[in-house]
Amino acid sequence: KEISKLHHNGVDILVNNAGINHVSPIDEYPDEKWDVMISIMLTSPFDLIKYFIPSMKQKGWGRIINISSMMGLISQPGKAVYSAAKSGIIGLSRGVALEGAPFGVTCNAICPGFAYTAVTDPQVRAFQEKEGLATFDEAKEKFFSRAPTGKPVEVGQISDLVVFLCSSGADSMTGSPIVIDGGFTVQ
Repeated sequence: KEISKLHHNGVDILVNNAGINHVSPIDEYPDEKWDVMISIMLTSPFDLIKYFIPSMKQKGWGRIINISSMMGLISQPGKAVYSAAKSGIIGLSRGVALEGAPFGVTCNAICPGFAYTAVTDPQVRAFQEKEGLATFDEAKEKFFSRAPTGKPVEVGQISDLVVFLCSSGADSMTGSPIVIDGGFTVQ
């Protein structure tokens, strides 16, 4: 509600981008980690959309972009909870898209593949240990080479996609999970 003090007419563009991860088999998954991950990655975007969409509808224009993950479309061992939250973001985006469309409000989910961020750093370290690799740089190179492009998705590529989704060229794009993963999910 503090944002209303700064922007009396609401916001035109909302980008929900939050991600944390805890990798663990489901039967060993701590309940408190589930609660935190779902709260941050699914409940918070829901709350923000619920708060901001009325002013977007009233103005007849708005863009809601939720950052999901390729793990919202696929999963890997130990990532069931992360995948559940990111799959939920895709479903939330689709539902909001249907509700916003008559008012000129679009809602999409970007599904990035592995990008080198604070979320992937611990995964690369675990990969290094599992594979017995000598250096972190070697582990990073091998970790990201699993995508057909052989490299991580650049954060700038994701932000360029956000900018496009806010443009008039994306007026008819709504409810879409948009994959940017170097071909990882089509293998």
